[in-house]
Amino acid sequence: MHCFDAIQRHGPQWSNRTFFLEDEGRDVTVHERPDVASLAASGAVPVACVGARDLEIHGTKLPLVEMFLYPSEIQFFWWPGPAWTPACTQAFLGLLAELLDSTAVSQLRVDPRYPESSRRRLRDALAAAGFPPSRLAA
Repeated sequence: MHCFDAIQRHGPQWSNRTFFLEDEGRDVTVHERPDVASLAASGAVPVACVGARDLEIHGTKLPLVEMFLYPSEIQFFWWPGPAWTPACTQAFLGLLAELLDSTAVSQLRVDPRYPESSRRRLRDALAAAGFPPSRLAA
């Protein structure tokens, strides 16, 4: 929840993406259930997929960033395009750094489905951006 709280502080405009709330037997949005992080952390939902627009990081608003919330992790994904300027990419890295600082056990992990060469380049880029190697999972 610490990471989601940090994300909330950046004023996201939540999309209408829904996640299934098993106890209620229906799809809901973050607008309907702003306690989504607690639901995911407790296992009340096995996974919640939510989307955030206009996360403002150091004065830069990010395009749509979507995330899967699991009990012990957040997975980010986004759609490449012209809206992802170098400033947005730098701001997103700033958000990741903030999330790493929000809890002592957090780590960045590159999606294992990427080819090894792509994972290595991304890990190298994160290290060059100042992310401590100890916080970058293999």
